[in-house]
Amino acid sequence: SVCDTSMPVKRAHTRACTQDKRASDSMGPQMQLMRMRGPVRTAASLLRGMNVSHTDSAFKIEIFSVIGWFKVVETYSLQGEPSRYPRRDLRRGKHTGHVEVLLPKPLPLPTPMMPAVAQPPPAGADVPAVGRKRAGAGELCATSRVAVHLSWGEPHAGTGLDVMELAEPNVLHVMSTLAVDGQQESCLSVFRRKGT
Repeated sequence: SVCDTSMPVKRAHTRACTQDKRASDSMGPQMQLMRMRGPVRTAASLLRGMNVSHTDSAFKIEIFSVIGWFKVVETYSLQGEPSRYPRRDLRRGKHTGHVEVLLPKPLPLPTPMMPAVAQPPPAGADVPAVGRKRAGAGELCATSRVAVHLSWGEPHAGTGLDVMELAEPNVLHVMSTLAVDGQQESCLSVFRRKGT
C-alpha cells in the first residue's frame, strides 16, 4: 500500500490501482488548458491506472494508459530534493518536481449541527499538530497525503500539484491542479486497488 505501518518502512510498498472512470472527474478541462491535441490527448484520456510505491527514502509514481507508449515513471526523494523528468504532456523539455509528505486532513471543527464526539484534552496535555508539515524519510503512514509539486517552462509554462491520499483502504484519490497562463483547472481521479 502507499503505507502499511505493520511492515518495516525499508521494504518497498506498492499499490497498483486502476482508474474508476465513473468516480473520476473528466480531464478534458485540464487538457484544454494545456492545449493538448491529437494522439497525446487520446492517450491521456485513456488513462488506465497507476502504481504508487515507496521505500524509506523515495516515492515512485507510474502512470499508464491503454495506449502502451504513454507511460510516466517518476521517482522523488522523500527528503524533498527536486528531480527532473520529461514533461507529462510529451512536449519538449522537462519539468522539475519534488515531493512533500503532508499530515492527514484535520478533522472538521464541531458546529451546533455537529456536536463534538470527544472531550477536549486537559490543559497542558501534549497535543500533536495537525495540518501541513513536511515529514522525514520513512514517515509515510496510511493516513499520509503526498503532494507532488511540478513546474515547467515554455511552451505553455505552468505549475502542477498532485495530492494523493488513501480515501479508503483500497481507494486512492489524486487531486490534480494545473495552473497555466493565469488560469487554473483541478480534477479528482479515483483509483481502486486491483482485485478489490
